[in-house]
Amino acid sequence: MKKILFLSAFLLLVLGFGSCSNTDLDSSINETNQSVVNNANDVINNLESSFETHTRANGVQSVYPDYYCGSYLKDGVLIVKVKGIILEEYKKDLTQRCKSENFIIEEGTTTMNELLSVRDIINSRDEMGGWKVLGISGCGIDPKEGKVVVMLEDLSEASINKFKKEVIDSPLVKFWQLTFTETEGSLDNNVEATPFSITPTAMIPGEGFYSAQGGGTVGYRCVYKTKPCIVTAGHTVKAVGNKMLDNQDYKTELGSCVECDATGYDLAVCTLASNVSSSNTFDYNNATITIVDGTFDNVKKDNMVAFKGFYHRGPGKIIVEKTKIPGRTFTEFAVATYDSQSGDSGGLVFSPSTKRAVGIHVATGNVTVDGVSQKGAVFLPCSAIKWKYGTLPKNN
Repeated sequence: MKKILFLSAFLLLVLGFGSCSNTDLDSSINETNQSVVNNANDVINNLESSFETHTRANGVQSVYPDYYCGSYLKDGVLIVKVKGIILEEYKKDLTQRCKSENFIIEEGTTTMNELLSVRDIINSRDEMGGWKVLGISGCGIDPKEGKVVVMLEDLSEASINKFKKEVIDSPLVKFWQLTFTETEGSLDNNVEATPFSITPTAMIPGEGFYSAQGGGTVGYRCVYKTKPCIVTAGHTVKAVGNKMLDNQDYKTELGSCVECDATGYDLAVCTLASNVSSSNTFDYNNATITIVDGTFDNVKKDNMVAFKGFYHRGPGKIIVEKTKIPGRTFTEFAVATYDSQSGDSGGLVFSPSTKRAVGIHVATGNVTVDGVSQKGAVFLPCSAIKWKYGTLPKNN
């Protein structure tokens, strides 16, 4: 049985106000819960930032203390899992990292470093083409359960046994099923330009665009090298220099790609044409949302998010962190349960409670957990976007 070791006095007073349901997220904003949820997200952001280490060779990396077993959200409160007996030292260190005492310490059995070691063994097989042969569709971390999640296309006993025999047979691994419905997003590949003049579509979160390479959805507005830009999924534009076109007429230029990593982070930055307006204000379920400038919320297991794509919008929950998917070398994607489809790639994942960006959508699928099938979308966290190109949401 999990053993609760520490709870701040403040949380004892506010714990009852912290829960947040899908219904809350699918409405405008739940003001009653907002102060507690905001506080928890601030604590999360401080904790995750404290792990970041900058190196000349590898850029930004997360380095975890040996006692740290991961963390997750429960009823709007951050739970931090630790392994070891020096509890007062852990509490002191975590308080400094979180810049707060508003968290709960829980006993863990497997450290994050141990989990990442197993995950990295599995990920290394993709570099040798082993994932395709074994039908591996993803691999990530579930810090709540202290497990490495291996996602297979086929969850049969034969597939699981083959994985255990050829990759690793570890009690730290659990198996889910993840199938992708589309690997490349497109609004429409069979279009003809129209002859009439149009007013260019404003580039705001959730708005679609067309490109000869596929097309997709705007994530958020940013400023890159002093120029107004948007971020979207790399596979929607494919390469630097490719154009975003208005899907009203399929010929009016909205902008062009200036940075692209389609097979690593699956991320692109596109400048905007001078006559194209842009902002981070958009409508979401009878509410007007403006994404907060210059910041973001970090990914955390069981945190509730919302999605604004071209075709789909709605709530979801983060179920896996630190995930690799086929065809991408980056290993820090996240899996959530919001609905999406082809053409939604690049769309904004955000917190309707804090109005902060959380990431951009890159892949659509279905995930089966303990026999229950549900939507399983993959997104690139904002922390990775910041690491890669330094772009944060910016309205003006």
